[in-house]
Amino acid sequence: MNRHITRILALCLCLALCLCCGAQAFADTKPSLKPRAAAADSAAVLQDVKKLMDQGKMYDAALACYDGYYDYPDAQDEFEALWDEITDACAKKLPKTGELERTFKYEGGNTLLMTARSGNVEMKAVDRDTKETVRVFIREGESFTLYLPSGRYDLSYKVGDIWFDDKVGFGDFCADYPDAEFLEIKYTSEGGWTTYYNYTWEM
Repeated sequence: MNRHITRILALCLCLALCLCCGAQAFADTKPSLKPRAAAADSAAVLQDVKKLMDQGKMYDAALACYDGYYDYPDAQDEFEALWDEITDACAKKLPKTGELERTFKYEGGNTLLMTARSGNVEMKAVDRDTKETVRVFIREGESFTLYLPSGRYDLSYKVGDIWFDDKVGFGDFCADYPDAEFLEIKYTSEGGWTTYYNYTWEM
């Protein structure tokens, strides 16, 4: 009797081991959740990037090229070559130091003298109360004097080298400082004289 029980237990143990080994073997052969990109797919993406470049859509081309570089490791040399073409073309589009956009009219003689120390800078000042804005581009090493009416301003800026156009700016390819400074310019007038303020800011 004991011999039969021993045989049954041995069979049960063998069956359990087989089930465990089979499950592990199946787990080891399961495909990755993200399959490796095929060469044919990379060729199609490269072609799409070239079409966007031909259409002058450099920002869209840069985004597709950047993603393709990491999605298709076997084609990184080709994507890197296209990236160099994009950046070379965009380097020629750097605007001169000056205002890009202004939604409010100039009032008063308050000034903000800004100097770009860390690279090419796109600066934006937003009136906290009216939400009116002014955008400025400053080339590296240069300065610009911005005239502002009295008010409360949130100042932000971006630093980069790849300038796509005056609307997109640097896009996502830059160092972004969204909450850089707060500037409050109070209107003061005494005895018929208005006091103006001069500020300096290095970025």
